[in-house]
Order: sequence, then C-alpha cells, then structure tokens
Amino acid sequence: MKILAVNGWGLKRDWFHRQVQVAFPAAAITVIQPPETDVSPAAALEGDAKAVDLYLGYSLGSLWLIGHRRRIPAGAKKALLAPILAFPSEKNMGGCVTATQLRYLIRALRRAADPRPLLASFYRDAGLGVLNDAFPEPADPVHLIAGLEYLLNTHASALDAEGFITIAGEHDPLLDSGQLQRILPGLEIVPITGHAPLPLLKKLAALMRA
Repeated sequence: MKILAVNGWGLKRDWFHRQVQVAFPAAAITVIQPPETDVSPAAALEGDAKAVDLYLGYSLGSLWLIGHRRRIPAGAKKALLAPILAFPSEKNMGGCVTATQLRYLIRALRRAADPRPLLASFYRDAGLGVLNDAFPEPADPVHLIAGLEYLLNTHASALDAEGFITIAGEHDPLLDSGQLQRILPGLEIVPITGHAPLPLLKKLAALMRA
C-alpha cells in the first residue's frame, strides 16, 4: 500500500511519518509539508498518481489537500484527519482559535530568535505533549508563518470535502467536533481523543480494514 500524507503545522516530517507508519505498518509512505512543499502540488499529487492507494491530510494538511482535491485521481481513497474547513473561530466552521490569536502567534514568530519555545507551547496546548523530537529541523519561522497565514486566509466548504473520509477527536482543543459534525454529517468522532494524529490514523486504518 502506498500513502501520500500531508503533514500538519509545525511538525517534523520524520515524526509525522512515524505516526503514519504505526497505523499502517506495511505501507510505503511519502510525507509532504504544506503550505509550500518541496515539489509543486501537481508533482506531489499527480506525478505517481496511479501508484498511490491513499491520500490523507492532517490538520493544516487537510485544508491543503481539500484545496488541491481536483488533482487527486477520481475514485482514489482520500481522508481528512482533524479536518479544517476554515480555521478562525469567527468563520463558524469548527475552528476554536480566533483570528486575533493566529495574528498574535504570527507576530510572536516574527520577533522570536528561536521558535522552539512557541512550538513547544503549541504542542502542549494542542494536547500533543512536549515533543522535542517533533520539532521541524530547522524550525524555520518563514515556513511556520506561511502555515499560519494559510490557516488564517484559506477556507473550504462542506461540498469541497465530499468524497473524503473525515475523522476528528472528541476532545480536540483546536476543533469543535460537534460543530464539525453538523457541517460534515459523515464525520467519524473518536472518543476520548484530541488533536494528536495517531489515534485518528488508527481509526482510519480500522475503517479501511472494515
């Protein structure tokens, strides 16, 4: 099985790769980093399209994958974990973070000599723990700011998410799973789970085995 996985904000590519590998131990996995990847969206999603069995996007990666959905081959299996349609809470699309909070973090990253303390705070607040091995290397403020600006300014609709498997944690501190389920009626909510990717990946693996 070949998986193309689109990473979330502020997480090391290798760390996210390991999370996907735990849930899909026999899979060959490629991880790309949004919003700007080291290859173009066309190359990432179309270059080896016939060989990809599952496209998945996690958190920021889910919004990026929705935005490039037309590049995914028709009929391909595709999933959104901790799905984001419009992140600022003012949009009433399931986000629990205000636009003001996002702008504050952008300003803090622009001023920070070392972004790692801000990332550690994000990991803790998101329920990921303090994951030193998850820090991007290098923790590039330019890329981190680009990701936050993408979350601030990009949005999708429920219609755009049609055809995707959607999975969220019941107690995600960044997303209101109840509000999301009203927007995405097919959303699978994983009990006693937050924003961390591994329980969502394991739920996806179980759904695909069913």
